[in-house]
Amino acid sequence: MSRPRAKSLRNPEAVRRFPKGRIETISHNETTIGRFVFEPG
Repeated sequence: MSRPRAKSLRNPEAVRRFPKGRIETISHNETTIGRFVFEPG
């Protein structure tokens, strides 16, 4: 059995940029968790 792993959005695996913001994501097995960061305007 594999050991549990801790991951943090402080070090995202992928960053997708778009005008006025970005999406930061981390993945584990079949699950992906993301954080949207929006700039004012």
